[in-house]
Amino acid sequence: THADSAKVIRNASRDIPGGTIKTQSGEILVRALGQAYKKNDFANIRVISKRNGTSIRLDEIATINDGFNEDPLYSEFDGKNAAFINVTRVGDQNAIGLANQVKEYIEKRSSTLPAGLELSYWRDRSKIVKARLNTLTRSLVQGIGLVLLLLALLLRPDLAFWVSVGIPISFLGALALMPQMGMTLNLVSMFGFILVLGIVVDDAIVTGENVYTHLQKGEGSFKAAIEGTQEIAVPVTFGVLTTVAAFLPLLLIEGARGPIFAQIPMVVIPVLLFSLIESKFVLPSHLRHMKLRKDSDKLNILTRIQRKIARSLEWFIKHIYGPFLNIALNWRYLTLTIFIAVLITTVTLVLSGRYKYTFFPRIQSEVVSATIEMPEGTSLENTKKYVDKIVASAETLQRKYIEPDLTDENGDGEVLPGERLIKHILVTVGSAGRRPTGSSGVSNLATVTFETIPPEKRRLEISTKELVKEWQQLIGPIPGVKELSFRAELGRGGEPIDVQLKGNDFTILNQVAIKVKDKLGEYDGLFDIQNSYE
Repeated sequence: THADSAKVIRNASRDIPGGTIKTQSGEILVRALGQAYKKNDFANIRVISKRNGTSIRLDEIATINDGFNEDPLYSEFDGKNAAFINVTRVGDQNAIGLANQVKEYIEKRSSTLPAGLELSYWRDRSKIVKARLNTLTRSLVQGIGLVLLLLALLLRPDLAFWVSVGIPISFLGALALMPQMGMTLNLVSMFGFILVLGIVVDDAIVTGENVYTHLQKGEGSFKAAIEGTQEIAVPVTFGVLTTVAAFLPLLLIEGARGPIFAQIPMVVIPVLLFSLIESKFVLPSHLRHMKLRKDSDKLNILTRIQRKIARSLEWFIKHIYGPFLNIALNWRYLTLTIFIAVLITTVTLVLSGRYKYTFFPRIQSEVVSATIEMPEGTSLENTKKYVDKIVASAETLQRKYIEPDLTDENGDGEVLPGERLIKHILVTVGSAGRRPTGSSGVSNLATVTFETIPPEKRRLEISTKELVKEWQQLIGPIPGVKELSFRAELGRGGEPIDVQLKGNDFTILNQVAIKVKDKLGEYDGLFDIQNSYE
């Protein structure tokens, strides 16, 4: 069989390590060289060799060509023939650092290339990591800023400062443990940091507020720090532990996605535990130096504004919240009934389907691709004819959409010309992937991909979805096409409409699938209708 032949060739064409020989002058590595490289090397491989003398060589049952791969596959980048090298990080390498190294190499090497050759880069994925790092940094600054502002206005500025210090301390503690847990700073782990940012200071805020309350009762700062912390130690500790327990099940997910989801609790749980330790043992030692200012002290305008806002909150608690809470407690059965009614109403709304559910939101990407599949057996020339039409439509959009001119505010006010919204266009004929790798050498498959300015940096008010819709209209109908699909989202989590057919008769299944596909095609707004059954 083909499998038997492949196994024989695989076993016969390889170098086999034979271990080492230790001598006085050192170790000698031993291996048997048997890797086939040329036509004759493969031709002499014995596919069948029996004891009775029967012997069949590979060249007796196969045609062996010593030359280049003749699969119908070629790529064009911005209208020029192109070859691609995929550069990926390995082991402990840094994705951002590696991307910078590649760009530096391209810049240096470009000046030494022969005439007619250009070197460029495409789809720098390190930008995604940079974007998440920027999101994390921005969220961290905003979170600390909000904690500082609110606590400073409602309680005390020094209290707000020491509570805010708990955020970076907790994050640094988790970062210190990540290498020991075999984790890196990546998209998923950074998502864990962003997720926990909103809950990391809860225990510190409660502890600090309670210490401040004891100070207002006239207790000394040392006593207030101890008793204020001890008084709410149990509820705060269990509050953190219940949050930890909520994230623990993510560690138990099995399968290929298990290690991915596990990175979220492996970030969130250490941050919460470090925050708990900091709020119980470090924060009180800082708060013991805090002293209340007397009304007779000379206060600056900022302190007077802060004190006025804080007393307004106290007035609200005393005259509005307090009486309302007393009513709710005195009429506890009515309060419980109202909450049960609200709960039933909420559950009913969810079960009735009025709330839409999206497993993974569609986030517009800066890379748009169109994959065309013609019927099997279509020649490369015919496929290329339709690909040229798709590329011409993309080039029309490239010429049409140019970012507005931008004034150089850092310079002398010079007006900088706007850049094109579509930066690069990649054409791959013979491959169905968005990258030049993957399944290749198939004459009826092709992919056209273009890269745009990131959606968050565009000055033109046009979304990637609108760009794809206009591209579809420019392309128009393609006669005889088996499938033409577009993709312009990050993290695509399935189709909005998905119909699955089951049955024992493949002929009937295929007939029904065709009818369903035709029926769906009658509805406006539905596009890229695909049948996954071949």
